[in-house]
Amino acid sequence: MIGNGFLSGFLRRAVLVGCAALTVALSAPGVARAQQVGSVVSLQSVNYPDSYVQTDNLRARIAVPSTGTDDAERSFYVRAGLAGSGISFESVSHPGHYLRHRNYEVWLDPFQDTQLFRADASFLAVTGLAGQGVSYRSVNYPDRYIRHQNYLLFVHPYENTSLFLNDASFVPLAANTQTGTVTPPVLQNGAGDDSCRWANDGECDDPTVPGHVTSACAPGTDRTDCSQAGPGVQSGDNSCRWARDGDCDDPTVRGAVTGLCAPGTDTADCTGLRVPADISNICLFANDGECDDPTVPGHLTEACAPGTDQNDCRTTTK
Repeated sequence: MIGNGFLSGFLRRAVLVGCAALTVALSAPGVARAQQVGSVVSLQSVNYPDSYVQTDNLRARIAVPSTGTDDAERSFYVRAGLAGSGISFESVSHPGHYLRHRNYEVWLDPFQDTQLFRADASFLAVTGLAGQGVSYRSVNYPDRYIRHQNYLLFVHPYENTSLFLNDASFVPLAANTQTGTVTPPVLQNGAGDDSCRWANDGECDDPTVPGHVTSACAPGTDRTDCSQAGPGVQSGDNSCRWARDGDCDDPTVRGAVTGLCAPGTDTADCTGLRVPADISNICLFANDGECDDPTVPGHLTEACAPGTDQNDCRTTTK
């Protein structure tokens, strides 16, 4: 008899891997470009095309832009998923604040270095459920999507209804095509100060610096670490099926959008991102009590790249 715990874990991982595959295989090239890590986007509602995602007292909603409002209020930096997969949305007008769900409501909250926050603020982008645009699936609740209801944003379980499919679909527009002049501040290595909580920890955490390891710091606040940030991935090949699609799919690279490629086989897309010195437990599902490395005898799932779930798999091999 297979335990319910195994089934739930296996199905959760299967859904995530399947969704990631859809992201790469089906997204239109223009949409893929608009979702590039480091870009600035505005999220337009598919069924209310005059409305965009913005916040009201930090509660996320869709609304028609008012005359004279700041373009930055409805613009977001696309960041590598804080949970280690997918993408996260950092507010242009409130640096260090990310769209995240809590109690199934979507809010713009300040970054917290907790596993819960990182997962709540990470989403897998898939082809729009309405047949156009993009839908955003929760990383930690993979049966739920961002959707608007009464103009407010929630993460709700999938429903095969025309209303839900349209409410859960958005068009990510490059900010300079919709909101004018918003551009991300790109800082050169060594600029800024060390005011970030994570400064001087040996890792560059400034998302505007090539070779950064995480996006935990606001631009310009991790100077010492980022002055030593290297150029990132520079070797390997492009033999992966998903190579050269505009998304880094190497699971051993911090900032990867998916983990669909074997390590070192998506070099063109991953160039400029950094491989951590220690990849032993960087899988999204590491340290969950289940071995997910397909090369280890007795593994429960194949959700992790080889060598990235060592703590769990060490127990399996005893």
